Amino acid sequence: MGKRREASKCLVRWKDTQVNTELLFKNLFARALREWPQSLDLELETQMFEGIVPTNEEYDLVRYKNLPWDKSFEHYIVKGLYDLCESAANKCVGQAEWILMCNLHDVIYSNVRNISKYFSHIEFKNLRPEIIQAEFEDGIKKGLKDGLDWNEKSIKLIKKYFEVNYPYKKNPWT
Repeated sequence: MGKRREASKCLVRWKDTQVNTELLFKNLFARALREWPQSLDLELETQMFEGIVPTNEEYDLVRYKNLPWDKSFEHYIVKGLYDLCESAANKCVGQAEWILMCNLHDVIYSNVRNISKYFSHIEFKNLRPEIIQAEFEDGIKKGLKDGLDWNEKSIKLIKKYFEVNYPYKKNPWT
């Protein structure tokens, strides 16, 4: 009787995942890549601290100055990459999966930045999905563990993501 009950739980869980195919990593990744250009020249610049700008908010802004690349990787950036990431992430605001998509865009940004040390041009379709997925999942697991300021809806969505992508694993987000 116990095996039948377990099989029944798996079947219910399997049926539930069929409804949530939009949470499959391959679908999230494909959706994220549509927000980025097909390819990008990875022009490097050196970013230098310029000063702090006080605001009327609860935070101050840090101002940087971008200079021609000084051939070091201590304070380098890829020209325009941060703006592309912010633009892609901003398109997700208000969407049901925004917490997943914003984190996924951050991982894409980080990987492209790292790639720029070795390549001067990238086609985004050549990013390795398995590497992006591993880093993405490590990041959101860490966020759950560290108790980031995510609301209950976001936490449920992250757990649902893991249930959909790992339907036979108990508590796959741990």
